[in-house]
Amino acid sequence: MAALVSTTDILQAKRSYDVDSAIHQLRPDITPFLTISRAFKGGPRTVTDPKFFWLEDDVAAFSTTVSTDYTSTSASNEIVVADSSVFLVQDIIYNAKSLERMRITVIVNSTTLTVVRGFPLPTSTTSTGLAAGTATNVLIRLGNLYPEGAASRDGTSGVEVEKFNYTQIIRTPYSITNTMKASKLRVGKDELGIMHAKKAMEHKIEIERFMLFGMRNEETAIFAKTSRTMGGLFQAITTNVTVDSDGTLTESEFNDFLETIFRYGSKRKLMLGGGTILKAINSWGKSDLQIDPNWKKYGLDLKEYFSPFGSIGISFAEEIFRLSTQLTGTAVVIDPANVRFVILRPTKKVQIVVDMDGEKWEYVTECSLQVTLEKTHGVLKGAIGYAA
Repeated sequence: MAALVSTTDILQAKRSYDVDSAIHQLRPDITPFLTISRAFKGGPRTVTDPKFFWLEDDVAAFSTTVSTDYTSTSASNEIVVADSSVFLVQDIIYNAKSLERMRITVIVNSTTLTVVRGFPLPTSTTSTGLAAGTATNVLIRLGNLYPEGAASRDGTSGVEVEKFNYTQIIRTPYSITNTMKASKLRVGKDELGIMHAKKAMEHKIEIERFMLFGMRNEETAIFAKTSRTMGGLFQAITTNVTVDSDGTLTESEFNDFLETIFRYGSKRKLMLGGGTILKAINSWGKSDLQIDPNWKKYGLDLKEYFSPFGSIGISFAEEIFRLSTQLTGTAVVIDPANVRFVILRPTKKVQIVVDMDGEKWEYVTECSLQVTLEKTHGVLKGAIGYAA
C-alpha cells in the first residue's frame, strides 16, 4: 500500500454514502386547469348520476343574412333570407351594408319576407331611399312599428337547449412489496409515502388531460360493463375556433381573436397557452402584461394581458402542450363563469385487498367537466411562429 493513502486506495465499501436526503421532483404541480376549475362558480358541482344535464338559453336572435341579391328598383319586394323566424310582421329591418331600412308586411315562409322598401318613404322627389342588396348582407331587426292605441301583437319565444356530459372513472393504481417496505433506505425513508405523493400528482395530470382533450362517449362494446369518457374543453368549443392561416401569429391577429371571444361573457378570462403563443404575447410589449392579484383566489399567480375588448390571465398549459408543434401553437381561452368541475365520486386513496406479499393502492375519482355557453370560450391554433 502506498504511504500516502487516498480515498480510492481503500476498500470502497468502507466509505460513507453521502446523498441528499430529499428526492427532487422534476415537475411540480402542472395542472393549472384542474386547479382553477375547482374554484370556478364557488366550487365543483356534485352530481348523482354519471350522465348529467344542464339547460342553456339566449336572448332572441335579431339578425339574419340575405340569401338572394335584390335590386334598388322596386318599392315593394320579396326578400329571401337565411331565417325569417327572427322577425315579426311590422318589424323595421336594417341592411347593415346598404344602410336601407324596410318594413315587413308579410312573413311568407321560413326564408321569404315581403317588405316595403325605403322606410320611411323619403320626402325628396329625387330620392327613392332604395339600395341594392346582395347575398350575405346582414339584416338587423331594429324593432316593431306600432301606431297609437294599437293592440299588442304576438311575440316570439325561445326554447331552452338541453346539454349533457358523462362522468369518467379515473384510476391510478400502484403497489409495493412488503420486502421493500421493510428495507432501510438511505434516501426517502418512507418509500410508500413517496409513492402516495407521486401517484397523486400523476392522477391529477390524467384528470386534466381528459378535461382538455376528452371525447364524450358511452358504450358497452369494449368491456362487459358500461364505460364512459367525458367530453373535454376542446370538444365543447365549436364556434370560436380561429386557425392562423399562414402559421405566423401577429398581434393584430391575436386582437382579432380576442375581439371574437369577448363578444359574449365575462370581460376577464383565462388563457391556457402553448409555448409559441406565450412567447408571442411576451414579444409584443410588456406594457400590456401586468401581475393581477385577482387570480390568487383561484390558486394561481398569473400575468394579465389587457386589450380593448377584455383582459386574459395567461397560464402555460400542461406538459402535453410541449409534445407537438400543433399544440405548442395552440391556446384555449376560458370564461371562468361558464366552466365547472363536476364530481360524482370525489378523489379517494384506496387500499385494495389482494393476494400478494405486499400492498396495492390506487387513487380513484369519478368526475367530469361542464362547459356552458360555449360561445363565451375560444380556441386559437396553428401558430408556428410569431411577428409584430
